[in-house]
Amino acid sequence: MKRFWNTFLLFMFCGIAAIAQPIILTDTVIQTSICAGSNIIVPFTVVDTGGSFNFGNIFTAQLSDQFTGFSNPTEIGSFPIPWTTSGFILGTIPVSSPLAGIYKVRVVGSNPATIGSECPNFVVIINTATLAIINAPDSAMCAGDSITLTATPFFTSHQWALDGNNISGATNSTFVAYLGGNYTVTVVDTIACESTSEPFEVHVAICSGMEEAISRELVNMYPNPCADILNISYDGSATASVKNLLGQRIVSARNFEGDLSLSLSGLDAGLYFAEIQVNGKRLTRKFVKK
Repeated sequence: MKRFWNTFLLFMFCGIAAIAQPIILTDTVIQTSICAGSNIIVPFTVVDTGGSFNFGNIFTAQLSDQFTGFSNPTEIGSFPIPWTTSGFILGTIPVSSPLAGIYKVRVVGSNPATIGSECPNFVVIINTATLAIINAPDSAMCAGDSITLTATPFFTSHQWALDGNNISGATNSTFVAYLGGNYTVTVVDTIACESTSEPFEVHVAICSGMEEAISRELVNMYPNPCADILNISYDGSATASVKNLLGQRIVSARNFEGDLSLSLSGLDAGLYFAEIQVNGKRLTRKFVKK
């Protein structure tokens, strides 16, 4: 009898576990263009079935074979962090994808391994995008200096981004970078295909002992991210101003000693940097305006 009950309980447990398997519904995907190499937005919904995805789960978008089959799917993007609930994936259609194809997309989970439904619409690929290459004289600079990034070859439009955030007004073929981070450029070529470049990482080095001392010991900037007020404190006399990612000064320089509160109420949300000057030395600190 004991063996019977053990077997029964095991059967019930396995049955409940099977029923509680989470479900992924791949929603209608959004193509930025009908070109191989272009971006694609893949929203998905996790259905509450009593089961859930475990910590460390990764959602990945898969592109079907040329005619909607998934016998040999291609991974086109993943959610950037471990995730367990609904969201969306920014993917890229491989440049090598066969043209004149009709494709489907689905989202899969890793923990537990789960295959999601196919998207309700078709993904059509007709042309191949020309991918942008970011060129620069160097990938490292001293704090307070800049590097000019250039997108090649020729494109009809450009949009630069830093760490995945579009930079307002950065729509030329060149961009002057003042901050460290991963820069990308989304372009449209002459056949109206849109694509995004591979990231170009800019490194910022501390090139003087004075700047290193200021950066680590004497300057405090808070809160970050901030809303309407950015506070800066320095043990001495200094000048502070705020620039946008184009290097334009948008909050005029102000002299202060000790503590300073800068009003940012007129600024749009995004990335900015504060420039602090002490005895001719410049220190730049990146911050986020909410």
